[in-house]
Formats: sequence, C-alpha cells, structure tokens
Amino acid sequence: MAVTSVENRSSDRTDMSFVNANVAAAGVQELCPVLNLSQGGLLFKAGRPFAAGEQLVLVLDVPGFAGGATFKAVVAHCREEDGMQYVGVSFKNVEPELSEALRSYVNQALGEQVGLG
Repeated sequence: MAVTSVENRSSDRTDMSFVNANVAAAGVQELCPVLNLSQGGLLFKAGRPFAAGEQLVLVLDVPGFAGGATFKAVVAHCREEDGMQYVGVSFKNVEPELSEALRSYVNQALGEQVGLG
C-alpha cells in the first residue's frame, strides 16, 4: 500500500533561510537554520534526528520580542537528506500577542518575496 502525504496547513509559509532557531529538546540545545516559517510552525535543518511527537522549545528572532520569542512546538515529521535532518514542527499554545507578531512577520516576508519576482 502506498503512503501519501497530505498538506494540512492553515496559514501561508515563507522562506526564512536567513533566520536561525535555538532548538531545545531533552536537555540538548542546537542552533538550527530555519528553512521556512508560517504562523502555525516551521521547517528547520538539524544535525540529529527528532521523533514525530517530540516536544521542543524554540527561540526565534521575531520583531518586537527582544532576545527572541519562545515557542513550544511538537515535531510533525523528520526526514534525512544528504546527511542532514529536515524537521517540521507545529507551534503549540502561542500567546495572542506573539501570534499576531508572527503573522505580521510572515506576511511582511511574503510581500518582500513577491516583490522580488
């Protein structure tokens, strides 16, 4: 039986290859490049695998949040490619103020990307 993947996104995502996230799980921290970001989650590249369902804490630079914004997240998927792990996470219980700041940040980045085309 073939396995299919269904996109289950409720918000647009944008390239964020210029941003890093400090990822903490099980007492281990790693600075990871973010590949894309949406109001609901992000995809980052890591040097180690993460298990689906694993709970993470991410610190991400978001305008208006000095020292970075802290997100609780859960791993949705992890795949290996070229010796690196590509990890997709969903944010959990995001405070309304942070959610609005993140939405504005993503929309601004999307607008800048459209302007490049």
